[in-house]
Amino acid sequence: MMNIIDIQNLTYYYPGQDRPALNHIDLQVKKGEIVGIIGVSGCGKSTLLRAVSRLIPDFYGGNLAGNVFFGERSLRDWSQKELYRSMGVLSQEAEHSLIFNEVRRDIAFGLENLGISNREMSLKISEVLKYFGLDQLSCRSVHHLSGGERQKTALAGIVAMEPELLVLDEPAGQLDDHTSRDLFLLLKQLNQERGITIVIAEQKLELLLNLADKVAVMEAGEVIFIGTPQEQYSWALRNDYPLTCDCKINHEEKAYARPDWKEKAGSESTAAVTRPDHVAAVYELNYQYQQIRILKNITLRLYPGQITALTGDNGAGKTTLIKMLLGLLKPGGGEVEVLGRKGKQLRPEIIGQKAAYLPQNLDHYFITDTALAEVELGLRAGGGNHLSARDWLEKLKVDAYAEADPRSLSIGEKQRVAIASLIAAAPQLILLDEPTRGLDIMQKQVLGETLTGLTRTGKAIVLASHDTDFVNTYADRVILMQHGCVIKDELRNGERREAL
Repeated sequence: MMNIIDIQNLTYYYPGQDRPALNHIDLQVKKGEIVGIIGVSGCGKSTLLRAVSRLIPDFYGGNLAGNVFFGERSLRDWSQKELYRSMGVLSQEAEHSLIFNEVRRDIAFGLENLGISNREMSLKISEVLKYFGLDQLSCRSVHHLSGGERQKTALAGIVAMEPELLVLDEPAGQLDDHTSRDLFLLLKQLNQERGITIVIAEQKLELLLNLADKVAVMEAGEVIFIGTPQEQYSWALRNDYPLTCDCKINHEEKAYARPDWKEKAGSESTAAVTRPDHVAAVYELNYQYQQIRILKNITLRLYPGQITALTGDNGAGKTTLIKMLLGLLKPGGGEVEVLGRKGKQLRPEIIGQKAAYLPQNLDHYFITDTALAEVELGLRAGGGNHLSARDWLEKLKVDAYAEADPRSLSIGEKQRVAIASLIAAAPQLILLDEPTRGLDIMQKQVLGETLTGLTRTGKAIVLASHDTDFVNTYADRVILMQHGCVIKDELRNGERREAL
C-alpha cells in the first residue's frame, strides 16, 4: 500500500529559536491508516501536524529542512487550493476555523468552494449536522456556542468536504466523554467506510489507542517509538514510559483511580455546619439568548476550601454560569452574589481584584512578552507573596519557558503559564474553564496537587470540565448540569448537597 504521507529527515526551528522544535523526523503514513501521535505537552506533536499540513513554514515562518510528501508530490509543489481540497486540518484552536456567524452557513463554506450543486450541498450539510448532533444548533450563532460545540462545528465543516486525509490536533480536547466517544466512533466509520486516512494527536489515550493502527511517540521534537498500540503498551512498560494505557480496555473504563461517590441522604444544612460562609451564590438564576434559555432557575452556594467542578455535556451552561459569577454576563432573572457584592457592584473591574478567571480561549489572555513577566504581573496585582514568579513557573513545571513569549507555546504550556500568573495574584475565588486542556497525565497531576494545596489555604476554586478523570480525582464537590439546570450536586464524601 502506498504512502499518503512521507516525512523525510524533517528538522524545524521556530523563528528566533536556537533549539529545533522538530529534529530529524522520519515517519510514513500509509493510505487508509489511522496514525496517532502522542507525547507529553510541548514534545512537538502540534508542530509535526503543522508541518504535515504546511502551516509550517507558510503561516509560522521559521527554518525548515528535509521534506514532506503528500501522495507522490512534495508539499511545496501543491497549490493551497489543491492541498486543502484533499487535506482537512483541525488545529487545537478550532474556533479559528470558524468564519461565518451561523453554524449551518459555516459548514457550507467549504462545500461552496468545491462547486457542488445546491441540492447535494444541502444533503451533505444535513448529514454532518446529524452526525455531530448539531441539528438543533444549525441556525445558532457560533459566538454563542460552547467550546465543544465550536469544536464539533469546525470538524463537521471539514468532514463534509470528504478529504483524503484528516489532520486532527486534539479534536476531543473540549468535548464531554459521551461526545468524545461518539466522535472517535465517527472517525473509525469515516476511515472504514470512506477510506479517509487520519493523522491525529490526542491526550485522551484510551480513545486514541483503541482507534489507531499505528502510534508514534514523540519526545523533545523527536520520534522515539513507532509501532502498533499493543507494541507501544509493551514498550512503555519496558521503558517505564508514563503515557500509555492497556489497549484492550473498554472505552467506559478510566485511567485514574477515583474516589467513592456513593449517594447518601444529606442536606445543605448538614454539610454547611463544617464549612465557612460562602464566597459566591446564585439565587433562582436565569439567562437566555435569542429566546433560548441557557440557565434555568439555578440556586447554589460556593464555599472556600473546596474545588467545585461543574460537569455536563457540551452546551449544558457551565461556561455561562462561570461568566455570570465574574459579572461578564448579566442575569435575565434571579441574583448573583460574589465576595459580598451583587447587583451593580458585580462588575469584572471590581470583583476581578479578588476573583480570577481562566477562559477556554487564551488568544487574548497574555499581556506581556515573556512567561516570567506575565507571572510577575500577577504577583504585583496580588500585592506579592512568599513565592517568586520563577517559583510559580517551577510549581507548574514551565520554568524552562520563563523567557519565552507565552503566545508561542503549545496549548498545554500556555495553560500552565496562564494558571501560574492567575494564582500568583492570590485571588480568593478562582474560576477555571477547561483547565486541563492540552495537559498530559503528569501535568494534570501537578495541576491537581497545586489546586488542592490552594484550597488548604482557604481558596475557593470552581472549574468547568469535561475531564471526568481529573474531576473524580481532585474535586471536593461535583455539580452536574444538563440543559441549563443543576441535575445533581454532590460532595466527595458522598453526601448530597441540596441547592440551599
